[in-house]
Amino acid sequence: MMRDVDDTAAKSNGVIHVTYNVLLVRDGDAVVEVSRQRTTGLCQVEPDAVVVFTGIHTGLVNVAVETRSVAPRTVDMADWDEVADVDFRAERGNLTIASLGGDVPASLSELTPPGPATYRVRIHARGRDSDGAASEPSEDYLFIIWPTESKERLVIYKETDQAGALRRSMTRDLSESSTATRPQPKQKPQRSRHAPGPRQVARANRREPPPAK
Repeated sequence: MMRDVDDTAAKSNGVIHVTYNVLLVRDGDAVVEVSRQRTTGLCQVEPDAVVVFTGIHTGLVNVAVETRSVAPRTVDMADWDEVADVDFRAERGNLTIASLGGDVPASLSELTPPGPATYRVRIHARGRDSDGAASEPSEDYLFIIWPTESKERLVIYKETDQAGALRRSMTRDLSESSTATRPQPKQKPQRSRHAPGPRQVARANRREPPPAK
């Protein structure tokens, strides 16, 4: 477990015991509920956290974090299976990496200043398809966090693992089933090409003037 600062970023790392396939970038000490919604397969944004889906249901994962004052100049995709950016509004501040069960290593807590702010979170994941043992970390996650005023909600740079594909297919089915029962807007009846229009009917009903005497 280590924490150091260089010219560009404050770096932290640690090991977290996850449960229910969930790792959190959490707003302070908020209690987080994971809703059923369409997901990227890697993450989804909730009111109090960015929810990241792990491959392992219960066990240890490696986590590294970089907190920056500005966005990084490049996107590292070569060594990762999935990479995505999301915006997250933190009302409390003090962003923390945690498990759903509340495991928070000291090195991964209070990563940003207290107080309301919007952050861009870049999520990198690898190893989610491995059959790792619960006693040893088999998955790696890197979070790069910086303040932003961006209106860009989501950018997916890479999505290649089977864990993400499976979750995307599950939520796609959920989305399609929910829209299938949504009432459709009423359509205006179409007039036949040969049916008389209102002007034609009016002319037909118009009385002819009497013949001149």
